[in-house]
Amino acid sequence: MKQLLLIISLALPFFLSAQNVEGEIQYEQRVKFKIDLPEGQEHLLEKLPTAQTFEKILFLKGNESLYRDLEEGENTDETIESTEEREEGTVRMKMVIARPQNKLYKNLEKGEIVDSRDFMGRKFLIEDKLKSYDWKLTGEQEEILGYSCQKASFQKEDDTIEAWFTTQIPTPNGPDNYGQLPGLILKVVSDNGDREIVATSIKLEPIPEDASFVATKGKKISQEEYDKIVAEKRKEMEEEGGGGFQIKIRQN
Repeated sequence: MKQLLLIISLALPFFLSAQNVEGEIQYEQRVKFKIDLPEGQEHLLEKLPTAQTFEKILFLKGNESLYRDLEEGENTDETIESTEEREEGTVRMKMVIARPQNKLYKNLEKGEIVDSRDFMGRKFLIEDKLKSYDWKLTGEQEEILGYSCQKASFQKEDDTIEAWFTTQIPTPNGPDNYGQLPGLILKVVSDNGDREIVATSIKLEPIPEDASFVATKGKKISQEEYDKIVAEKRKEMEEEGGGGFQIKIRQN
């Protein structure tokens, strides 16, 4: 309880000084794939990638921020297909690693986010409130890019989310949806260690006055409606698998 109270007491002054922080932070996002193959097909794992790395960037402009791919462009989905003749027939496998061009805008002062997402060729704008986390300090420390960082964590169902933040950059922000700590988050480990986001470059300098972070293209939709569309499409793809099977991996 003392640790949680310490975080709350520190957060307010750092939030007030967030308006003075501007710059660009590059992150490397590494994801290990969890692939469950049908019984008897485990040997196909040799043909599949086990992990992938993505370069991301966080733009900070006072109480506003934007988190997106470092290099913007068209969606670059990767498809890996394999056909194998066996005694019981032909086994077809299709693995799709989706690389949607998503952007996440945060407004710390208003407590709002705008999540711009590409899904199956359609663009959506999900407007929501900033997520709240029950962070607890662990007492552990680590140096990242020359910045002294403290470790905090919280429990999300069966996963422990770990974050390293530095009070030397006083803004309660971070990559993806993470934040609400008394300093910028430079590292996040989640999915029981299978997903890691680590800062690789920090450049603190003024952002152009006319820079606009908020995405305007896309259908406005709630998070619940978006989740329903995704679930329905995944079910449809599974049913289209036919005599083979498909593996769909989405990186957000």
